[in-house]
Amino acid sequence: ALTTAYAADKIGAPNAESAAEFLKKIDVFKSYDENALSGSVTRADFAVYAARAIKVNEFEETQDRFFVDLPMESYALASVNALVKSGAVSVDDERSFRPDDTITYAEGLKIMLSLMDYDELAKFRGGYPYGYIETARELDLIKDIDLALDLYCPRYIVFTLMYNALDVPFMIQTGFGENAAE
Repeated sequence: ALTTAYAADKIGAPNAESAAEFLKKIDVFKSYDENALSGSVTRADFAVYAARAIKVNEFEETQDRFFVDLPMESYALASVNALVKSGAVSVDDERSFRPDDTITYAEGLKIMLSLMDYDELAKFRGGYPYGYIETARELDLIKDIDLALDLYCPRYIVFTLMYNALDVPFMIQTGFGENAAE
């Protein structure tokens, strides 16, 4: 699971506020403003949170730039680059990340599942977005969350989604070939 070194201390989150408090303790969210439950989350901010959850150094200097709309001096550059390199974020033909756009529920789920190595299973189940939703549902990643795929992902949903990810084991492939799951 994400940040597994800290997951042993997790004692259940009855609501988004306690999820946010726990995530703050493990440095996924750092400042007080980030713990406001209302409001939206940009794609850049979500990338930073997701990268923190896997302990990426968000301040690492880099000369890589995968997206033309993400400036070299962006606070999210190292985080986004790490997510691209991990396969959690794809680079489209236009090389557009849209860092200031609000992240949708489906986009957030895709990133989280990709970080936990569930991409192949989600693709097998239909790909983006429905295969990812089905996979997330099976893993209880979206327990306590009821939101349409194309809606923007409010901050309290981001907190709940990332908190729930602490209980989801990483995918481990144990076989290869067309009958690998048998």
